[in-house]
Amino acid sequence: MFNAMPLAALIGGRILGMHGGISPKLTSLQAIRDIQRPLEDFEVGSLACDLVWSDPDTNPERSGFRPNLEREPNKGIGQLFGSDTVQKLCEKLNIELIIRGHQAPLQGYAIFADGCLMTLFSAPGYKGSTKSDINMGASLQISANMNITIKRIEVTEKFRQNRVQDGENMRTLSKGIRRCRS
Repeated sequence: MFNAMPLAALIGGRILGMHGGISPKLTSLQAIRDIQRPLEDFEVGSLACDLVWSDPDTNPERSGFRPNLEREPNKGIGQLFGSDTVQKLCEKLNIELIIRGHQAPLQGYAIFADGCLMTLFSAPGYKGSTKSDINMGASLQISANMNITIKRIEVTEKFRQNRVQDGENMRTLSKGIRRCRS
């Protein structure tokens, strides 16, 4: 899907949005523009791969970049990045905020790196099945003067129950599916 879609967007010259996260190869906004499209392959270690697969490292003891072994334990895919790298990159690119998706925070959004990075997830009920562990969704409204309003999307009890039922139906359905031979 990402082979032809934009990998990042600059909003009002001050907010950088992407699916995954940042990369040690992200040295300028021009580096993103220079990625040849459409992509044939997301080569591990490339800027394109990192923009799609990287995640913030929630361990405050760690800084910098390291391979994201949490997503691909054998070789890593994307990067885990510390809050220090986010702050340095915002300064270097002269931006105020990085907005990313890729993970489903329980409240629909999460703030990282002293407010320099936000994880935003718009699909409520993507994770969890009980009232206490099902995620909310969130969206942003960004005004012309770049004020940001977070709009959270709660999961109703009926939606949660349907989600649990859909999961049970999918498990039942998958038992009856035969795999085709190639």
